Amino acid sequence: MALTESEKTELKNDILNAIKAESQSVDELVEVSSLDNIKSLPALRGSELVSAPLTLLRKPADDAAATANASATKADNVAALANKAAGMVSDAAGTANQAAETANSAAGGGCRRRCERRFGRWHDGRP
Repeated sequence: MALTESEKTELKNDILNAIKAESQSVDELVEVSSLDNIKSLPALRGSELVSAPLTLLRKPADDAAATANASATKADNVAALANKAAGMVSDAAGTANQAAETANSAAGGGCRRRCERRFGRWHDGRP
């Protein structure tokens, strides 16, 4: 039994109306407060209904976290080098102070010895 064009059109319209009556718009979906156990989201691309995997949504956050972790590691390394340099500067300052004390002591003692040899006694420059 062959269907006429009008019967085909009527059958097609009945089927479309039945599908529309049972379908649900993305706007009518239940909203959840957590993404636990959810693998994808329905989405509209233009007028086309598509499924959007959550991994696509997570990728920018994962990339940003990786960049932040790398930056934190570099900052830790720079801080360690700065602390090491500060310790070296402190050590060098201590060595310089000791050298200055030694030089001052040697200069003072040398002058006194020269004065004693030359004049037979120590003279501090006071009358």
